[in-house]
Amino acid sequence: MRYKATFRPTYILDPTANVWDPLDSDMMHRLSARRWVSMAIERALEVPTNSLTVFLQSDRATTSNFRKELDMGPRKFKLALEYINWHNQEQDSEGKEASDVFHAGTPGALSLEELEEKVDLGQWNLKLGQRVVKLENLASWDGSETSDASSIKGIAAELAACIGPELVQKTALHFG
Repeated sequence: MRYKATFRPTYILDPTANVWDPLDSDMMHRLSARRWVSMAIERALEVPTNSLTVFLQSDRATTSNFRKELDMGPRKFKLALEYINWHNQEQDSEGKEASDVFHAGTPGALSLEELEEKVDLGQWNLKLGQRVVKLENLASWDGSETSDASSIKGIAAELAACIGPELVQKTALHFG
């Protein structure tokens, strides 16, 4: 969808602050270099991200060149470290691969806890040919976990987290 960047003015949603930032040449450069960018975090740090990356990867002998980075203080330094490390992170804090909706931090999706609180997945309809059944009536339903992305319960949970409780009530799953 890079063609959309040619339309002006164009904006991109910040994944952490849910605010719109201009999709200009600076932002395009940042997005080309990294998987995701949060201008809200970069503005809070008041230090260019490329400088932060070099600073955090440098040794003690070369850090004296980074006066602004050294003066940022412990809170900003921790935020910077988390921000830079998140770009390269392949696993979440529990050691699970960040491949499913719940562990990848998908913007706009319900967390697993919110999903379990707001949605009764077992009541979601599943269309099987001409029949419609409740998911809870599937043989493997009770033995599986919503956090298991390879089970039917986990697959339904990920989809429900993305579309929300209102659409879960109004729709039926159909795999075909």
